[in-house]
This record gives sequence, structure tokens and C-alpha cells, in this order.
Amino acid sequence: MSTNTQAAPNEYIKIKGQGCSDLDKHGDLVGSSDQIAGQKNFDIDLPSDKSLTHRFVIFAAMAEGESSLLNPSLGADCLATRLAMEAFGARFLERFLNGVCEWVVTSRGTKDWGNKDLVSIDAQNSGTTARLLIGLGAGIPNLKFTISGDQSLSRRPMARIVGPLVNLGAKINVLASHHTPLDPLDSRHEEYSKKVFLPIEVVGQSIKAFQLKTNVVSAQVKSALLLAASQAVGESTIEVPNGTRNHTENIMKALGADLTQYEVSSDATKFKMKGPWIPPGFSVVIPKDPSAMAFFAVLAFLNPGMSIRCKGVLNNPGRLHFLRVLERSGLHVSCVPIADSNCPGESIADFEFKRCGEAKPIIIDASEVSEVIDEIPALAAAATACRGTSQFFGLQELRIKESDRLAAIKELLELCGQKAEIIGDNLSIFPTDSRNSFSYSSDDHRMVMTASILTLCAKGTSRIGQSNAVKVSFPGFFSELAKIYTDYTDFSDI
Repeated sequence: MSTNTQAAPNEYIKIKGQGCSDLDKHGDLVGSSDQIAGQKNFDIDLPSDKSLTHRFVIFAAMAEGESSLLNPSLGADCLATRLAMEAFGARFLERFLNGVCEWVVTSRGTKDWGNKDLVSIDAQNSGTTARLLIGLGAGIPNLKFTISGDQSLSRRPMARIVGPLVNLGAKINVLASHHTPLDPLDSRHEEYSKKVFLPIEVVGQSIKAFQLKTNVVSAQVKSALLLAASQAVGESTIEVPNGTRNHTENIMKALGADLTQYEVSSDATKFKMKGPWIPPGFSVVIPKDPSAMAFFAVLAFLNPGMSIRCKGVLNNPGRLHFLRVLERSGLHVSCVPIADSNCPGESIADFEFKRCGEAKPIIIDASEVSEVIDEIPALAAAATACRGTSQFFGLQELRIKESDRLAAIKELLELCGQKAEIIGDNLSIFPTDSRNSFSYSSDDHRMVMTASILTLCAKGTSRIGQSNAVKVSFPGFFSELAKIYTDYTDFSDI
């Protein structure tokens, strides 16, 4: 983790669990944990959506004029994107009204970004920051910047976006390889992916409209290519696989970009984008983050009879597939749409979760993985309450997240007394009656939150190290958890 998010070795949380509730054969609640905070209905305040904040910060900096971002994510990842846009020349005024944060962004557009000396960008732990800015910056003439990250991000592959851009004529140097310019022909070889990591230098230049097809199932790659097309002169065509988050194209169209799309098959979509495009100034209220909501949906799943409500959440079907997975296994989900979202290209809703029946095994097909990629750790925790073997197929993308999450999930499940097996890129989970207390440490924010949920089902006191990792996406996670479970102790200051 980066210096402002990495937990020191003595930063940890102790959580006392007494086993999750369950249903007996008559459907009655048994084994209820006595540290639940005196009730069964809870309202959880989620952080603002991370994916949307990244994108609106970038579009506000690209715009000519003033934009207002109300309720942005204040997690470390999004702050990295804001700092990058400030380094490029956008001005941010931060103010609070009744406890709600607003960023007022003033910019003269990308035309001024190239009038500076070499700019250094620290993406910290944020792959979204790194990949989207590489795509956008490659097409801005005279903009020259380096982009680096923390140890975790520096291990994550960048060839998936750098390769296509280099083949379009972009000037990109991999500084980790002694300032080696990339040969477009190299990107066609398998070995190419093994040498493209941060830090990277981007030398922006004018690019012509292009035609490109990628087989990488990644919203970050798609977004980076759309941003590159937004700076190209003429109409570009980009074909990408289906099944990834659609925030970038939704927002671009809502802000007036000349962007169209159509399905070329059941597996792929083609985009046509006319550039260059300068977004207008805008106002947006950022909704709550559904990926953060996943941990509390799982908590309700693990505790039959418990009802958890989350209000003002992003209601994008591509971000809510994890709820459909949990519904198949027995979670009841109530969704009440809210008419006025004040979020261009998106809608919001209030959600409530409760499980009242037996938990069926969770089965996730490889075709679904891209729609639940960030929620897989939480869904794996849910599988420990199921009657029967749960199976997750096609999880290769988990190996190149903030950590090797596939291996990390198996390790965590075994620590708390469950059985798990990895064959190739597939994960099988065999629930047991064991609910061991355990010690666990990780600098991966989603793994820390998953481990914390599992400690609540453990018998005895567990210890979660590097608890400050949650600041990447959900700084208030433990405060919200304390609304439900009162018996945890924060030792992060000793």
C-alpha cells in the first residue's frame, strides 16, 4: 500500500465473534450472536461510489468551465485521481455543507495540460487511475508525465492498455526497464506482457482516429480506449467484449459526446466515437457504492432474520449482479428506485436485504465473473453458510488484482476452519461446522473487509492486521460494522 494508506504493523482490529445465526429444520432462528446491537434492523451508511468518482473527476478536469461533484468518494484511490488532475492543471476547491463534501472543479480543458514540464503522477494503489490516465494522456499533444504506483500496483499488468496504444502510435516508455521505448511489434508477442509495468512515461501527441478490437474483458481497458478516442481527430471504432461496467460510456453520452454503440454479437459491442471532444461543465451527486454494499448484503445472508438497509445506492444493473447471485442462494432483496438521481447517465435506489430460508450453494459461471469481479471475496464468505458445495469458475482475473485474491480467498477460508480447493482458475468451497477464530493480515482492502465479516461468525476473538487498508475504498467500514456488532476493539493507535 502507499504511504498514506498502508497500515503499520501494529494497526489491527480485534473482533469477538460467537458464530452466526442460522435456521433449524423448522425455519426458526437459532444460535444468534449476543453481541448484535440489541436489534435486527440496521441502516448502513455506505461510502460514495469509487468508480463514478474516478470518472467524474477526470471529466471535470477535461471540461472547460466549472463543475460540481457533491458527495465524492474520499477513499485513497479517488484522492489519487484528484491529485493527478490537479497536477495536470485543474483546480479543486473542497468544502463541506452539513457534513457533505463538495469538490468544485475549475478547468480550462486539456489544451493547457501540455504547457508544463514533466509531470509526476503517483497512482498509489489505484489501477483505475493509472490505466485511464495512460489512455487519456497518450492523445494530448505536448503532455509529458510519468505514472508510478505502490508495490502492489507496480505488479499489476499494464500491457493490456499500453500495447494497443503503442500500436496506434502512442509514445510510451517503461521506466522499470531502464527507459526502454516500446516497439509496436513487440506488443503482438506473449513476452510483451511480462515487461510492461509501472512506472511508465507517457509522451502525449496528436493521434488520428483509429479502429481497434480488444479481447480483454476489462472496464478499465475499455474506458482507457474510449478516453483515447475522445482526443483523436475523426471517428474511431472500438470493439470490446460484453460484460464489463458501463459507467464511462454512460457518462460520456450524458455529457454530450458523439458516442454510439451497438452489439455485433452476443459477446461483443462496438463503439463509434467522434473526437476530439471537450465535455461541458456539469453538476453531479455521486451515489453510494454497491461494491461496498456487498459486504453488508453478505452479512445479512450469514445471519437469517437480520435486515440491513442501504439508501441512495447506485442502481446500475452491471454493478448489482452479486445481488442476483445471492438471490439465487436465498437472499431476499428489496429495491426501491429513486426518481431524481442528479447523476448523469446513472440511477439510484434504496436497498434492503434479509435471508429467511435455507442458503443454497453459490454457483458462479465463468461468463458472470466480470460482473462480480470485485465482489468475489464477499461472495466466497457467503458460501460458508450454504448447504452444499459452492463453485466459482473462471477466476483468472483475480490473480492480478491488488493481491492474488484467488489464493488469498482460499487461505482466508482455511484459516477460519472452512475447506476450499483451487483447480486451475476454479474455486470450490466446502462449508464445515468449524468457525475458528483466527489472525489475518493483508494490504488488500477487500480481503480485510471479507476477513472482518468472517470474524463475526467465528467462535472466539479474531485479529485483523493492517486494518487501515479499508481506507482505499471504505474509510468508515468499521464504524458501520459497529452499528451491528458492538464487541470489537480498535487497537490501531497503540
